[in-house]
Amino acid sequence: MKRLSLIAGVAALLSAVVVLVAGSAGASAATVLHFTYSHNWQGDTFVAFDTSRTTICPVFPGEPDPTFYPSYSFSDVNLTDQVTSTYIAYRPPLWRMESIGTVSGVIYAADGSYTVTSGTLKENRVGDIAFSFFKGSGLVTISGPGGTLTGRATFTDLSQEDSQSEGFLFTNVISCQLN
Repeated sequence: MKRLSLIAGVAALLSAVVVLVAGSAGASAATVLHFTYSHNWQGDTFVAFDTSRTTICPVFPGEPDPTFYPSYSFSDVNLTDQVTSTYIAYRPPLWRMESIGTVSGVIYAADGSYTVTSGTLKENRVGDIAFSFFKGSGLVTISGPGGTLTGRATFTDLSQEDSQSEGFLFTNVISCQLN
């Protein structure tokens, strides 16, 4: 919530600055913002597989829910993301969001604890800063009693949005070792 309030406040301020700069005769300025934040998450998390691009790695107990993507859902997690972002004014109200981040922590499943680690997750997209969330892709490893899953995934942190969730969408399973 703190991050959403901060971003919303900065967005309102920058909208005013962009209007003032745009209204000045002959004025030209590029607006760039830099943010670094860390977010600890203990809410709903999913691990999903884009089966049009990769296979499912069934390291977790039970069958994946096939509703959107085959996915496993967890309500007991302790994940922390670290993100550094640069927002570049694009076309109001749109911004180019260039971010790098990492995520680590624990997913508590029915059969025990799974450790989550990532390499650098990169984000490069255009969007409205008022509805900002992190969506970075990179190497992610999840390891626990059922085995170890390593692959390319997109980590999405929607915690400041209405969905109140974050999750991993695997697009390329590199290694799937089942115990």
